[in-house]
Amino acid sequence: MLLESQILYRLGKMDACMDIYLKLQKSKIESLEINSVASLVASGRASEVQRMMDTLRVKATSSFELAFNTACYLIESNKYTDAEQLLLSARRIGQETLLDENLPDDEIEIELAPIAVQLAYVQQVRLLPPKEPHKMQLQSNPSLHPSRQERSLGVN
Repeated sequence: MLLESQILYRLGKMDACMDIYLKLQKSKIESLEINSVASLVASGRASEVQRMMDTLRVKATSSFELAFNTACYLIESNKYTDAEQLLLSARRIGQETLLDENLPDDEIEIELAPIAVQLAYVQQVRLLPPKEPHKMQLQSNPSLHPSRQERSLGVN
């Protein structure tokens, strides 16, 4: 059933996907809440997120993925200040988690890129300039041969 729900999610059939997740709530499937929140938000049912999290007795900050998905619910609900705070927490939790897993810095950056994008969006909506820790800047990529060095957009 879990695989079926993931396939339905990828196919964009959010209501059918969410129906399966609701049936699976009583099971002890690891990280079910992460996919459930994502499915609720993607299916236009963001208003159900808090109730579902209360039912599962899970906190938004239990993982960086859940914090990110919950922040998406807050954005959908126009709660930009709360979303920004949760995205900052998601970034911190993600950095700690991925460092503990010994992921290389470039993989950590890729894994956390959606958080940086949503954070920039929230700050733009709130009409705040980006803050220094996640300011976007142009930087050279030194791993390229000097004759083929390019400029790339990096997120710090």
